[in-house]
Amino acid sequence: ATTSAQAAANAMAAMADRDYFYSRTSQPTTAEDVVAAQLGGRADTDSDDDDGFGSEGEYAQEVKDGLEEYEDLREDDRRFMILWNKQCRRRRVLVDVQMPVACECFALDQAKELNARPGVKRAFMMHMLTLQDHGFVDAPCIDHCLLLLDRQARMGKDGESAKGKDAVMTAS
Repeated sequence: ATTSAQAAANAMAAMADRDYFYSRTSQPTTAEDVVAAQLGGRADTDSDDDDGFGSEGEYAQEVKDGLEEYEDLREDDRRFMILWNKQCRRRRVLVDVQMPVACECFALDQAKELNARPGVKRAFMMHMLTLQDHGFVDAPCIDHCLLLLDRQARMGKDGESAKGKDAVMTAS
């Protein structure tokens, strides 16, 4: 199984041959600076953190309010968008080659909710297909993320079955 550290190392290797620029000043930077800023290492002098939101709660409320404008959006799609935006903000997804890692981390971190709400899982799958259409992820990445979700669902069911057996054995 791929760990987050392995996924991050793979992303770093993919990032090495690219040119990076600060979004505000257009000054060049390196892949190491991008990753260091993402992991909370060295301070990034051209910080993109200043988004005008003081806390995670304020940000989540702003996203939710923004999504309320779309009347034709289903509740499960809205929930997925909130979860995805929150994940990207927390994990600081900065460049396109980080998308496979972002999808994997999202699948791992949100497995319980995605498996409990099929509509939200469907929205995640559709999002990954859109990312594939734009060349940000490939089919093996999508397959891997869905396998992670399936494995988590099986583990959850196995855990519930074991708990149920223990409860029956204890009650006898």
